[in-house]
Formats: sequence, structure tokens, C-alpha cells
Amino acid sequence: MVDVWIPYGRTEVCVRVPTKRYIGEIKPKKAEKPANVDEEIARGLKNPLGSRSLKETSEGRKSASIAVDPFIRPDLCERILLPLISELIDYGMVKSEISIIMGSGLRPLGKEVLRQFSEELRSLVSIHDCRDENHEYVGKTKHGTDVYVNKVFLDSDLKVILSKVSLHPFEGFSGGRDIILPGIAGEKSIRRNRALLLRSGAQPGMLDGNPVHEDMTEAAEMVGIDYCINVFLDDRGDLIKVFSGGLKESFEEAVGFVREHTVVKVSERADVAVVGMGGYPVDSKLSDVIEALMYASGAVKRKGTIIAVAECAEGYGDETFYRWMTKFDSLNQIKRAIKMHFEYGGEKAYYLLKLKEQLSLKLVSAIPRFYSDNVFRLETYRAVNEALAEALREEGKGAKVSVIPQGLSTLPVFKGG
Repeated sequence: MVDVWIPYGRTEVCVRVPTKRYIGEIKPKKAEKPANVDEEIARGLKNPLGSRSLKETSEGRKSASIAVDPFIRPDLCERILLPLISELIDYGMVKSEISIIMGSGLRPLGKEVLRQFSEELRSLVSIHDCRDENHEYVGKTKHGTDVYVNKVFLDSDLKVILSKVSLHPFEGFSGGRDIILPGIAGEKSIRRNRALLLRSGAQPGMLDGNPVHEDMTEAAEMVGIDYCINVFLDDRGDLIKVFSGGLKESFEEAVGFVREHTVVKVSERADVAVVGMGGYPVDSKLSDVIEALMYASGAVKRKGTIIAVAECAEGYGDETFYRWMTKFDSLNQIKRAIKMHFEYGGEKAYYLLKLKEQLSLKLVSAIPRFYSDNVFRLETYRAVNEALAEALREEGKGAKVSVIPQGLSTLPVFKGG
């Protein structure tokens, strides 16, 4: 037997794989944390890619707006924004002419987010509301999206974005251009863009030919971004690396780094993949598990089995995910709903049912079976080795097993295409 330990909540579980059945672990390249976070931030800001320095870019500008990714922790945002704003003031900008906009897209952010910022920044921070009237039309994309963007941002002399770059199920990679659309765009613009996830090419780790990426990039180019800051974070939200500069150049450099540390080429697809999420807090909600299932599917043969190992201590998570799974019976119904009126969480129902058409899915979790079995239609177990034994029985003699301990930050890609 080969024993492999997988993070589960705040502890670990041991999966025991028969030696002759074991292909191996699929693990991404480890990214080292910087010895000093503030020094890494300073390094990233002082070395822009494909653009002039912040000093040169801000010359003659009297106002600035910084659109910020809400998936970056407020304390880390502050460590990046404070030196940035200090520089702008040193270059002659008045603090009262600087605004920070939390680019929440369709997701409502509570006012408690503002309280997490220090008094020094709190007065500058606002939360974007995609449903209000404060948007201006900037044009139509080749994919047919009418782009409306936050007017405060558009009216500023200097336009800056701060985003997190990571794997994304249908954008290919998050960050950069997505702080404009969906981040600070109008509701109709966002729903139209997100519906493009149904089209061919909208896949994790893919940018070429990805309609969602193309649409977002075109919208960001219409707006005209003066300076970009992209960050790569670990599973705990801690800073690994900072990239700054032009919209295209800084994003591409960040994506290259993320690829290096998340994409793993595999020479053999397994019949069964045992997939961990990475433990607490990333395995605390079932809705977050769906992304890991999508990523892991590249390591499994068609009609194979994925066993997701996630404690789900906070239950199913996203309410829209739950509502769509109870409301819609088929994949086609969900596709129609996404086209007509996209809602965040609905795409998770879409991907879950799509995966179930291709693979057998099992869940090892503490979530009540009423939800996992009846609502989300997942065969649920309390012990990982019980689930593995059943999967091997179903897959038959000679079935091979891979283990992916960090499923949310690992994208297996089959070498054969």
C-alpha cells in the first residue's frame, strides 16, 4: 500500500492506494513566499512591465481611481495601496482626489468590508454597485457586450487596477482585465459577459480563443488603464509575487508565473483521482469544491471517477448554487438560465451537471447527506478509503489511481493533448 496524506479541514486524512494501482501524486511547483512582503511590494511597483514608471504615468494628472479586487484581503490591500497612494501624493496629487473602488461586480459586498480598512484609507474607499445609475457607456465588444463602466473611475485622470491573478474556471485566469468587466461594470454588461462561459474555449488555464477573456480584455482596452498591479497569492491569501505595468504586459507576466506554479503535465490519465482542496479554509464550502473537480478532470479518463475530499464545515456555501440545483433538473435548463439571466453560483450548478455527464463523482465530507446526496446529487462517504474501495470496484480490474492533494491550485494537463 501507498499512504498519501490529504488536507481535510484543519487536519489530514490518509488515503491508502494499492501499490500496483498507484500512478502518483499530482502536485504543482511550490512558490516560495518572499522573505519580506513590503520589500516585494516595493520591488513590484518599481519595476513596471511595458509601461512608464508610476511617476511618469501620473505626471500632470490631478485625480486617480484605483479599482481593487475584493478577493485580496483588506490588510494586504492596505500594504500595497498605502505606498502607492503615498507616491501619488509625493508626485503632486491631492489625497482627496484619490478614490478606491472595490470591484465587486454582481456580488454584493457588505459595509463591513469598509470597516476592515484603516482610518487612513477608509474615507477613500467605496463599493461598486453594478445596479445603480452611475455608469457610462464606452462601446460594444465583438462578442456583442454593451460595456457600461463606473463613471467615477472613467472620469479620473489616472486609472489604476489592483487584482489577484489565479486559475479561473472559465476566464482561463482571473485578474487584470476582469477588474473592469465584471469588477466595475454595469449589471447588463456583466450578465452578457458571464454568459459567454457556455461557448467553446471558456476553460480553466486557457486564454487563446477564450471568448470570456477576449470580451473582458476588449472592455478594459476601451476604458484605457494607465497602470496595473497584479498579485499572485497562495491558498491562504498571502502574497507571493507582485507584477506591475501595462494592462497586457503585467497580466501576461503574472499568468506565466501562475502557469509555472499551477499547471502540471501528466503522461497518464487515471481511472480514479482522489482530490483534496487544500484544507481549511478553502475546503469549508461545497460550492468551492466544484472548481477543483473541473481542474482535476484533465487527469482522469472519460467515464472515470473523481473522489473529492472536502470537510465542508460551512455546508453547501453559495445560495444560488443550492437554489439552481433544486430548481433545475437538466443541464439544458441551466444553460438557458445562464443565457437569460446569469447569476453567480449558477455556473457551479452548470459545471457540476456537466461533469456528472462525463465522470462518476464521489464526495468525502462531513456535510449532511440530505444536501450532498439529494440536492447536489453526489454520492457521499465519511471515509476516504471507503470511497476509494468502491471506486476501484466500479472501475474494475487494473484501474489506476492518481492523488491531487491541492486541487484548487493544481491544473493537470494531459501531455497527449
